[in-house]
Amino acid sequence: MIRDIPTVDDEKNRLFLQQPCAPADIMSAEFDMLVVDLMDTAEHNRYRCAGLSANQIGHAVTVFAMRYGDRFIVIANPVIASASKLTTSSTEGCLSIPNSPPQTVERYKWVRLQYWCPHTERFVTNKFARMDAIIVQHEMDHGKGILI
Repeated sequence: MIRDIPTVDDEKNRLFLQQPCAPADIMSAEFDMLVVDLMDTAEHNRYRCAGLSANQIGHAVTVFAMRYGDRFIVIANPVIASASKLTTSSTEGCLSIPNSPPQTVERYKWVRLQYWCPHTERFVTNKFARMDAIIVQHEMDHGKGILI
């Protein structure tokens, strides 16, 4: 189901988005519904976003959808296992902060991520580089309650 994306213009939403998220219960029926809602909402906003965090659709868990090639994938309970020593400057915007100019943020050039993949129903390790690494780090910031 396509969900509304809360914005920081509303104080209640801002406070919710700034709270750190908990790990997702990947074996629950609620998780399965969240995956569907994230994919539907991300796909609906595909021309406006490269990623979408669960807290951006009202769920305070560490799950996000991201554009990966020509499709969206869902990443649950991610942990950065290793990262590049080099960083890059990234100019980023956020659907939850619609009236703010893009911000420049330092990001790792690549990250090796361990996470639950709901599509394969297993834990995987994957290396994300360049724009994919930037998206991963932006969405992981959402899970920490960090807004750019």
